[in-house]
Amino acid sequence: MEENLAGKTKVIEALQTEITEKEHSLADHQTSMTSVGEKLGIAKEQMRAMQEQFADREEEWKKEKEEMESELKKTVEVREKWESELSEKSNAISALQTALSQYETAYQQASSQYSTLAQSFEQVREELGQTRNQLESLNADKEKAELEGQEKSSGERDGED
Repeated sequence: MEENLAGKTKVIEALQTEITEKEHSLADHQTSMTSVGEKLGIAKEQMRAMQEQFADREEEWKKEKEEMESELKKTVEVREKWESELSEKSNAISALQTALSQYETAYQQASSQYSTLAQSFEQVREELGQTRNQLESLNADKEKAELEGQEKSSGERDGED
């Protein structure tokens, strides 16, 4: 029976050793799990902080994007306005160039007509001068003839008396 008792004692001691080893192993696992849990908690906090930062940055980025889109819209509007004004000014310049061309043509025609009129005026003036000279000459001849005629008639009257 002692043998039986000694065998049971050995079995109990082996089981106690095994239980102690398992308890140590379990304690190590729990320590390890606690450490992993703590690391997981830290990682969660870091993730939460990163998410908050991302959310804050996302808001900033959205505001920045809206501001940039607004600036782009204003720039496009200004560009379109400038292009419109440039087009209007180009049209005005084109119209002025056309008008200038027409005025130059009209001026050339008027200048040509003036030259023709000036030549005609000079020609008429010369002809008028010649006609006046002829008229004066004729009037002088007529007066001379009348005077001679009066002298002849007065000489004939004197001769008759």
